[in-house]
Amino acid sequence: MVISNDSDLKEPVRLVRGELNAPVGVLNPHGNRSWALSPKQLPRGSFYKPIRRAALRASQFPTQVPDARGIVHKPTIW
Repeated sequence: MVISNDSDLKEPVRLVRGELNAPVGVLNPHGNRSWALSPKQLPRGSFYKPIRRAALRASQFPTQVPDARGIVHKPTIW
């Protein structure tokens, strides 16, 4: 799985699919879709799926997470 909308990852997806014959899925966490990672541009045997906003929100860590050094705060822009 590749969770990104970054077109720079088109070549690694192609290499994994073509040379390792491994299935590759691209999950897009953004509203817009990169042309390079669109379903028609991905190698055969790969798949593309947008991540729904509700699923993305439900997958976020809480705004504060304790660790061994104290509390880590999630940036407000997330």
